[in-house]
Order: sequence, then C-alpha cells, then structure tokens
Amino acid sequence: MIRITHERNLRAKAESRGFTVYADQDGKSGGDDSAMSPYELFLASLGLCVISYFVYFCRKRNLDPHGVEITVDQDLPDSPGKFRKMIVSVTFPPGFPEKHKNAARKFCEVCSVGKAIKIGCDVIYEYR
Repeated sequence: MIRITHERNLRAKAESRGFTVYADQDGKSGGDDSAMSPYELFLASLGLCVISYFVYFCRKRNLDPHGVEITVDQDLPDSPGKFRKMIVSVTFPPGFPEKHKNAARKFCEVCSVGKAIKIGCDVIYEYR
C-alpha cells in the first residue's frame, strides 16, 4: 500500500516501505513546482519499470547495463486527462552486443507497469 498525504498548497507526499516521493504542480497550475507532477511520475514509473527489466536482462547474461537511457514521452489529444500513446525510447549502452538487442527489447516490453497500462484496469474509489 502507498500512503499519500497533503503537505502544502498542491504538494503531496507518497510513502511506501520507508521511501518517500513528492509530487507538486507547476506554477501555472497553481502549484509551487517543487517536484514532478503526478502525471510526470506516472510516465516516470513506466520508464523506471523498463530500465529495471533491462538491468534484470543484463544481469542474467552478464552484460553491463551502464549507460542505458530511457525516455518516456506521450502523444496528447485535445481533451485533457487522456493520452493517445506513450513512447518509450531505449538507448542501449555503448558497445551493447547486437545479438542481444532483440531479446532485450522483448524483455523490456513485458514490464509490469507497461502491461498494466496496456491491459487497463478498473480504478475503484472509496471515500470514508
């Protein structure tokens, strides 16, 4: 479980397993721009999942993951709160063996966050 509490203005704190992450909105949205926005954290969670899977892949094959870079972008439609697609770009580390690239792609594309986004799920809100 992740516990989220209000800090100040639009800044919030999320805590889980002894770790803390903050979120805020930018100034034009009324926030203090002191942390990534919740939507940026959503995109980051996808990229962080992909990089974790890439490192798992490398460990299993005794490959060096150092230098890998992931970027996540989105194609936003005109209506707010929706997106058409997310674009995850993986830049392999320098010298990464060509013979492992296709398998690494397939492995990264089954990361749990990406699968949850593709499949979709019900979001249930409870108010107490």
